[in-house]
Amino acid sequence: MGAAAHVPRAVEDAPARVARWKRSLLDLSYANPLLKLKPASTAFLHVPTDSLGVLEDQVAAGRTLMLVASDDIATLNTALAARSAADVDPVALRKELVDGHRVFVTLTAREASTRLKGLQRKAATAREETGSDTLYLALGTLEWTERGREGRAPLFLVPIRLSGGRGQRGFAVEQDPTREVEPNYCLHEKLRNDFGLDLPELVDPGSDDSGIDIDGSLSSIRRRLLEHGAKGFHVEEVAGIATFQFSTLGMWRDLQDNWQVLADRPVVKHLVESAGRPYLDPVPVPEPDETAEATTFLPIPADGSQINAVRWAAAGRSFILEGPPGTGKSQTITNLIAHCLAEGKKVLFVAEKPAALEVVQRRLDEAGLGTFSLDVHGANQTVGAVRTQLREALEHSAQSSAGWESLRATYRNVVQSLAHYPRQLHEAGPAGLSAWDARQIVLDLQSGVSPGTPALAVERRVALGLTPVEALYEAAGRFGDALQSIGIVPDRSPWRLAGVPDGGAADGGSANAVVLDREAVVAALSRLARAESGLGGEVARLVADLDEAAVDPFACWLDSVRAGVGQHPAAAATLASPSWRQHALDAQRAVEQFRSASAGVRRHFRPEVVEQDLSSLLAQAEGAEKKLFGKKRARVAVLAALEPYRRDGAVFAPDKGET
Repeated sequence: MGAAAHVPRAVEDAPARVARWKRSLLDLSYANPLLKLKPASTAFLHVPTDSLGVLEDQVAAGRTLMLVASDDIATLNTALAARSAADVDPVALRKELVDGHRVFVTLTAREASTRLKGLQRKAATAREETGSDTLYLALGTLEWTERGREGRAPLFLVPIRLSGGRGQRGFAVEQDPTREVEPNYCLHEKLRNDFGLDLPELVDPGSDDSGIDIDGSLSSIRRRLLEHGAKGFHVEEVAGIATFQFSTLGMWRDLQDNWQVLADRPVVKHLVESAGRPYLDPVPVPEPDETAEATTFLPIPADGSQINAVRWAAAGRSFILEGPPGTGKSQTITNLIAHCLAEGKKVLFVAEKPAALEVVQRRLDEAGLGTFSLDVHGANQTVGAVRTQLREALEHSAQSSAGWESLRATYRNVVQSLAHYPRQLHEAGPAGLSAWDARQIVLDLQSGVSPGTPALAVERRVALGLTPVEALYEAAGRFGDALQSIGIVPDRSPWRLAGVPDGGAADGGSANAVVLDREAVVAALSRLARAESGLGGEVARLVADLDEAAVDPFACWLDSVRAGVGQHPAAAATLASPSWRQHALDAQRAVEQFRSASAGVRRHFRPEVVEQDLSSLLAQAEGAEKKLFGKKRARVAVLAALEPYRRDGAVFAPDKGET
């Protein structure tokens, strides 16, 4: 490498982590075109000797320069021996540049068209994907060799626009006024870190009447290289059009110039000094607000988590908002910006690709907030356009409507009233369960119950916790044991829900209690006995001894069922004796036998007929059949007695003896 190999390295004054960030933002390898221009992706220009500064002055003056292929020299008044621009006298080329505003590329017509169209496509793609222009005119190069690898880095980068190339229209270049001339910071850092060379002219080249002072800067760079004894380095006065990525250069410059200011921020300070350890945000989490939906400025509808993100951002708390595409991140960012604007805050929204910026910008425009947003990296953004937008934002005003404030207050009251619902739904009650938990338990229990199972009614006293649930469970357990001890399966016992009520209304109990009409029960049993006594059936025998005293215990049980109040299990033994079930079965069989025997009668008459004196009517009918005279009249008398109980459709013919 020569004498430059032992030049002391530059000392980095930034913390180690900041220095690591800076190195990651600048690619100092030879794969970076800022350190090694790629001939295949660069359109080099024929620049006459000592005319590099003239070329820069023409571009800086705002002139449009036509690009001409090297083999298109027909318009030049040159010697017949010249076949390309390389063979043309430098004076003639300089005259074409200054007077004709034409500059030759080092490519043939076909090669030039292909190369320049490729540069146009690359620049357009970078603009769409990153929002930044990458097309530059490189002026001058520094060339060297390091361990067998050659470096060829551009010195100064002038932003340009490349137009033309369609139809018969030729290509042309002009300076892009929306961008500034860029020093090659990668080259500056490469020389400083790897070779210990500090060339301040790379960063501050100075200026002349038109743009930068190219000639003076090149002379200064050559002189400093000699002063440092940097052998193997030499400066070339060449120019070329190429694309260069500066997507991370802005961040590198911020770290280079302002890392101390950035490190004052709590998050940056933590990353610099305490990397790898949990970050304790000094900003507290905002207190829950049931009316946040109404008090937060939300031009776009949002759910609870999105509203929390907006409130956290407004409070200044750091957080990460994650979510797959389509989950409302751009809507949340729009609401966040709108709410912070309403609170008088400034918001910087940064995205890797311009598409994300455009979505949020469009939503802000739809919400009427586009006037207050500034597209810092707009493709057509100029200093004048920025000034105009700032003036419009400062002069913009909107009057507050009393109707709007009233509507907003009404909405806040509605939201506040609705906010009580989830709390009451999930708040534990006297029994230790919330309404939600109790409902879930009921659903779980119902899922295991077979269809047709009677529903279990729970008294209000139990639900409110006035009666301990534990005591209820204990009583139910004793009741089950009592039923088992008397030989009855609990889930099949006809008395499983029976009990004694706590007294009717007359006894000071519930006014809504339903009490069985005992006298009506006794009267019904008596009628059943009388109706069947003539037949001498089993039913009459079973109910013969039932009077009001015998019915009363059973009535108490039935009253308990209808009133929803249980009785102590020990009382079951007084009613459900071992012989009770057999008596009930015998009575059931007797009823079935009676129904079978009386099927013929019930086919023509309603069941109430059994309450009549059927034996007497039967005797009258038999006597009528024995008469020789007046038989029909006797039959009609019998049928008249039965007429009130005849079923519809039953027909009798007295004259034919059909009785």
